[in-house]
Amino acid sequence: MKRSQRQPEDEPEKRLESRPPPKSGEGTGARASAQHASARATPASRLEAARALLDRGLSREAEAQLAALIKDARHEERLVAEARGALAEARAMGGHFNDSLAAIRMYESTESRRGLDPETDIRLRVQLGLALNATGGYPNAIALLNAALRDTPEAGADAERGAIYAALARVYRSINEHLISRDYSQKALEHHRRAGDWRGLADAYNGLAIVDVLQGRYESSLTHSEQAAKLVGNRPAPFLLGKIYANMAGACWFLRRPHDGIRHLEKAIRYYERTDHKANAALGYNNLGINLTLVGKWERAHEALKHALELAFEVDERGAQVPMILDSVGDLKMMRGELEDARSLLERAVKLATEHGNEWYAGQAMRTLGRCHLAAGDIERGLDLCRDALVVAERIGDRQAVCESNLLLAEAGLRRGETEECAALLRKVTNLLEDTVADMAIASEAQRLSGLLAMEQDNAVLAAHHFGRSVSIYEILGDRGTEARAPISSWAAPMPPRGPSGRLSRSTPPPKSSASWARASTSSARRTRSPRSATARRTRSQPSRTCARSASS
Repeated sequence: MKRSQRQPEDEPEKRLESRPPPKSGEGTGARASAQHASARATPASRLEAARALLDRGLSREAEAQLAALIKDARHEERLVAEARGALAEARAMGGHFNDSLAAIRMYESTESRRGLDPETDIRLRVQLGLALNATGGYPNAIALLNAALRDTPEAGADAERGAIYAALARVYRSINEHLISRDYSQKALEHHRRAGDWRGLADAYNGLAIVDVLQGRYESSLTHSEQAAKLVGNRPAPFLLGKIYANMAGACWFLRRPHDGIRHLEKAIRYYERTDHKANAALGYNNLGINLTLVGKWERAHEALKHALELAFEVDERGAQVPMILDSVGDLKMMRGELEDARSLLERAVKLATEHGNEWYAGQAMRTLGRCHLAAGDIERGLDLCRDALVVAERIGDRQAVCESNLLLAEAGLRRGETEECAALLRKVTNLLEDTVADMAIASEAQRLSGLLAMEQDNAVLAAHHFGRSVSIYEILGDRGTEARAPISSWAAPMPPRGPSGRLSRSTPPPKSSASWARASTSSARRTRSPRSATARRTRSQPSRTCARSASS
């Protein structure tokens, strides 16, 4: 998941308006035949058939069958309750969260569930908690799920307790409490393992993979996602498999393994195209676009991102996933030098993400917008955005986002002539780095900025050393776009000298040392640069981006 791939894929994008009811005859061929057969089946078998449709991601057809079942079985209290729970799930899968809540809200009071068996009672409360979470009722969802947990025996009810813990994990992910969410996902995993529930196990592993991405543990995220995919196996569950592979692609973005990411995304998109859900397909195309950007295929990336935005707008122009896609498009426009268009898109992304209360998306968009202002020479506005992004990153416990924010602050400080502040921030980032592939991109960016700092201090040899190391790391990662920006951007626009106020001045010519630095840097970089970077060297300069997006929620 850049930060696409943003945020991991937990659930379809929140769409809070109503939509026309599905047509009972929707679907042709095999689907229509299945519907006619279901009309002759028993109510219990019809319910199971609808649940099978949900596994396959065919939520519209499942919704039509469930609506008919509720009408036909209106005198069977337990069956109607279970059908309503499944109907709420179907509507949530399609992103219709208000309608999902409306389908099941009648069971919110204890009295309304009095005649139900314990298993059905718990299933309804779990689905109700998820519906409340999706519509922003986080405190109510937590209270309801905790009450359900107290009412469920600790022994002999592993499936029910696992479902409750999984729902609590999702709620706490929604409010950016990732440590608590991880703890609940682990508990869900333990209970589903004892119950032998493959679906619950796969969902729990997927939940852990999402939290891993949100906390910067990308290798662990891939491991958990692979385990989830193995548990699904050959079962007909394209909706779940699509989310799993989209999340794996997000982790590959952070690990700078774009070719693996593209393969995962092609799988995810194939699964999504077999379902009814444009929102998840939009996520897949978004993450495909940012991985294509990494390998230098900008035209294909542009087409993928354009399609992602079109799909997202078809669902909801102000939906929760739109900021992520706007951020991806804005980043690509920055690479092409279209800074004004990029700024407009990124400002919209920040605004929408903030309105939705998604701090992960908001922080990502703030950092990208901050880089855009730095590239345009608006240092003060860039500083403000990077400081805001750092506050968000520290609040949600995203170590990599903290590193990236500090690197942007270091670059902004250096442009203002604050060399000591820049050096302090670079030391801070170095202390936060871990010996992982995921941190190599951040390490390379730190080397690039160390080279700029050495240039400002008239140390051409040290500058060449840092730039050479920066390029070498990006060549190892195969990030062609960023590799091109490592030293080249600085050569194209030498650091202007400081004026009398101590600020860097654009009106005075560059220092003589810039020329000697450029010659020394060029010589060193040539020894470390691979032949494939010759094309990339022509890329327009701009501040480097070191983080990715995550994929599915």
